[in-house]
Amino acid sequence: MIQRSFVSFQRHAMYQQNKEDFQDECTKLLVGSIVITRYNNRTYRIDDVDWNKTPKDSFTMSDGKEITFLEYYSKNYGITVKEKGQPLLIHRPSERQNNQGMLLKGEILLLPELSFMTGIPEKMKKDFRAMRDLTQKINLSPKQHHNALKCLLQRISKNETANSELTRWGLCLQKDVHKVNQKI
Repeated sequence: MIQRSFVSFQRHAMYQQNKEDFQDECTKLLVGSIVITRYNNRTYRIDDVDWNKTPKDSFTMSDGKEITFLEYYSKNYGITVKEKGQPLLIHRPSERQNNQGMLLKGEILLLPELSFMTGIPEKMKKDFRAMRDLTQKINLSPKQHHNALKCLLQRISKNETANSELTRWGLCLQKDVHKVNQKI
């Protein structure tokens, strides 16, 4: 399960609930979680949160040049960072070797705005009812999957907005999920 960027949702919700312990609560929530960064499609395990660094701070690149996180993401990925005061997430990878055989170690600092949590949140894992409902949705029989897909296709075909968008893209959906057209 990929979730939306937690910088806009969880930080705000936690800050409203408990302003005094916000940093501790936020760190507890994030440490150990896995995030994906869409700009490079990599996953990272969050090991800590650096509350003293922001995207305005600079770091040294492998070629020795100093660059701010804002400049780095703009230059390399064309991304404009919106929240310039957000703390940075820390990922500490295990030691590994690069192509030249040099040992690489250190921290990777990530921007929460560009990181999306994956998997099932700990709070949900501890909720028996939520896990039962999730399991029921995931563990469907082939017939149930077929019926769900058929229902989805019917809903899409009845939706004018969806049909016009598909037409604009030059796509059309088949009514029958069993049949696959192919050329040999």
